[in-house]
Amino acid sequence: MIALGLAVAGPGQAVSLHDAGASQGVNLDIGPSVSQAFSQIRTLATPSPSPSAAAALPIREDPTPTPAPAVSIASSGCSSDAAHLIEVNLTTEDLTATSNGQVVFQTLITSGPPYLQTPTGCFSILSKVTNVTFYSPWPASSPYWYSPMFVAYAMDFRNGGFYLHTDPDEPDSAFGPGSQTGPYASHGCVHVPMGVMEQLYPWAPIGTAVYIHY
Repeated sequence: MIALGLAVAGPGQAVSLHDAGASQGVNLDIGPSVSQAFSQIRTLATPSPSPSAAAALPIREDPTPTPAPAVSIASSGCSSDAAHLIEVNLTTEDLTATSNGQVVFQTLITSGPPYLQTPTGCFSILSKVTNVTFYSPWPASSPYWYSPMFVAYAMDFRNGGFYLHTDPDEPDSAFGPGSQTGPYASHGCVHVPMGVMEQLYPWAPIGTAVYIHY
């Protein structure tokens, strides 16, 4: 699942949707139009870049069904020789973390389906949080709705609610090519297996480049 909506740092400690510093909730009128609902949400603040803060996780942008063109690492603005680089290949559904061009981690991942695509381009880790709960911004009647999900590790790589994160329900055998259209497909984020994320999370500081491409 994608990291969407409200985040909870612990039992009874809910923070408001899209507001890293707010102390009270926000009531949203989720009507039949997803676009109308998101237009209300976008007016709220983005999360604090502090990895230790119990920040609200922002909701992602509206789905974009049009496939994004391929972007080379040179034209994307990322550097293959960066001290910390996370490269995600959406064709092969895998992730490679490198340091100064040397491979540190490699793993299969799960991205979003065509109607809830994972964005492509050069991004960077904006914030990091652990032990949060994701809540669906969509009503239960929506095909995009999901039940509240505990997430052990999440790293925000693009404003609008796009994360590299763990999914407690996805088994290791489910990751890889084809998983983006399977039962564990994200809503635009990048699912990373728990065993790898336990190492990737402390390895990648805020500011780490994230290059996503086909």
